[in-house]
Amino acid sequence: MYAVGGSCQISTSEIPNDPEKNIKKMEIVKRSALAPMKPSTQDRKIAAKAEMEIIESKNELVKMKREEIQKESEKSNNPYQTYLISNNQRKSQINITI
Repeated sequence: MYAVGGSCQISTSEIPNDPEKNIKKMEIVKRSALAPMKPSTQDRKIAAKAEMEIIESKNELVKMKREEIQKESEKSNNPYQTYLISNNQRKSQINITI
């Protein structure tokens, strides 16, 4: 027996002040919205909104890490310290020299 119709409610509200949790939540929202074999227009709109939230949260996360690095740099006497930021989701890394 298969479900061929229906709907479910999911919360699309963001998690304030926690970009990492917000990214995870919005990824679930996006997957859920695109789960039907033929997503409706509304499903696609929800997925697009979730993707925008993911992008905004990633930007906020980078901003927070940048500020953290800046504070650490100000504490040290070496203005040319090199920091490594690792992004586990994309398996990439960024070297920043300040």
